[in-house]
Amino acid sequence: MKIYFAAKRLYQLNPNVVAIWEQAIQGDYEEKNGQLQIESKSFAALYTIIDLITKATHSDIDEIVERYRDKIEIVLEESIKDDLARFQKQSKKLKRKQGNTRSSNQEMISSLLNQSYIESNSDALIYQLREAISKNTFKQGTNLNAAYPTVNIMDKNVKAIAQLRADDNDELGLSKEEFGIWENLIGEAITSMDDLTSDIFDIISYVWMKKADHPDAMINFHSDDVLSLRQLQGRSNGKNSSVTYRKKQREEVMKRIAALAAIWVRLDENDELEFVDRRKHAELSDYKSGKFKRLFLMDNITVLYDKHDNPLGIYECTIKPGQILANYLYGSTNSVGYLSLKALEYNPEKEKYHKRLTRYLSWQWRIRKRKKDFLRPYSISGEKGLLSVMEFKVDRRYSARTKDGFEKVLNTLKDDEVIGNWEYEGGLDESIVGVKKGWIDYWLKQKVVIQPPQSVLEHYRIDANELTALPERPSSVTDKKALLDFLSLTTEEGRDDDPFDYLAKIGIQKAYQEASPTKEPVQRKRTEDSQINFFYNEDLEVTGDLVKETRKKRGLNLTEAAEQIGIVRTTLSRFERGMIKKPLIDNIEKMREWLVKG
Repeated sequence: MKIYFAAKRLYQLNPNVVAIWEQAIQGDYEEKNGQLQIESKSFAALYTIIDLITKATHSDIDEIVERYRDKIEIVLEESIKDDLARFQKQSKKLKRKQGNTRSSNQEMISSLLNQSYIESNSDALIYQLREAISKNTFKQGTNLNAAYPTVNIMDKNVKAIAQLRADDNDELGLSKEEFGIWENLIGEAITSMDDLTSDIFDIISYVWMKKADHPDAMINFHSDDVLSLRQLQGRSNGKNSSVTYRKKQREEVMKRIAALAAIWVRLDENDELEFVDRRKHAELSDYKSGKFKRLFLMDNITVLYDKHDNPLGIYECTIKPGQILANYLYGSTNSVGYLSLKALEYNPEKEKYHKRLTRYLSWQWRIRKRKKDFLRPYSISGEKGLLSVMEFKVDRRYSARTKDGFEKVLNTLKDDEVIGNWEYEGGLDESIVGVKKGWIDYWLKQKVVIQPPQSVLEHYRIDANELTALPERPSSVTDKKALLDFLSLTTEEGRDDDPFDYLAKIGIQKAYQEASPTKEPVQRKRTEDSQINFFYNEDLEVTGDLVKETRKKRGLNLTEAAEQIGIVRTTLSRFERGMIKKPLIDNIEKMREWLVKG
């Protein structure tokens, strides 16, 4: 202790050294074989030097320090560097928040708020991980390290396992005391997995993608970054134009930043993740994994405490994606989609359906951009249906609530310009919906066409006139053209119909043996149950071919003709191609009137 008080004045200009020595002498230490066993290398060296000189000269410790101060500083230089490095990495890993600090990302966030979309990784594996977080599908299992809540994530190429772990100090380097705080901080991570956590996952990923100049880069991240991007109402303090947010809002965000730190991911041992832009980024290597790795790595963590000294969450930190996630995010232009900022703004409790559907459509549009089949309809029900995507429960007792709620979500997305338009494929039979008993089963079998907004099409450099829908599965093998069109398509991720399943049922030989040239449909009057592609009355037959031929003669594209007729472009496009089996009577009358006027 006397050595500490005598020598600390040598390092008054470096308080971290003094703090290290003070921490060392307050900890556990002992002397073995004449050497001081203590955590601080520099203080152990100092103790040894002073002890040897004292025994040799019988001088006072203060006198020795003063006489040999220059030599002491030279001898301790390297060990002090080691101590300072360790001190910065461990002892100050968890810092207590002192006053308000401003985010270093404020300028970038402010600029981003002038946009409608942010870049978001839309790889299938990342989407499914994000979905597992938002819906909290982590479950305690009977295998796969059952001590931890686990979820299996499967892509057609890669399999992964994600777990929630609060008791692992690997890669954190926390002291025993700090790790106790850390366990308390993220111990309830399982309860914090929700749509807001998914928002924070996206925001951290986006900020890192924009600011990281190499795959191992750490970035500064502040809880205000989330609050700003979600455009929550804050209060200006009037002094430096900074904004303060409500206590509850900040606590909810801080708690979920900590929850992300509890997620560990493991790729299947037999799977290999290859970096997509290897020629540009040779520093990234293929990643084979049999070990769990943290989803995010954090450092320099500032923790906010309540008045009872309980940790509330992570106020700010430096952060980077772990090795697995970094391989997906850094330079991965092939899997980048565009996520509407509305997905972040929607309330995670009251508007969770809006959030989930917005994310799903962002993922689907990235998949569909290759074939431009944005108009391929989505099923309402089923395992991959939109109700399942949103976790929207069907209320069979009050069926209208389900239908109205579903339509309300889509209408809100349209009003917010998250989507361009939507409609039921072929329309609804109003003589059934809301009238006949059990009509909900009819409605659940329907599909909807959802058109992306113009901004998304511009991002993908696609002309609205190029939008297409995949041909439907032919109802019989007698339609050779429909069969060949269907079989020419390749199976694509996110697609419900698989041509190989169809062939397996009917047999390839039988399909081609029974196929015959397409026959022209016989003209007949429209009946209540007819599903033909043209309609007849005594004045004019309205067919898809007639409408298309007339439109071209008038020199109109689909958009211009649809505006003149008074229907949406997607309806006109599908009607011309014979894809609407039972059009709405109002739409037929509008087209008839348009044909006659011409």
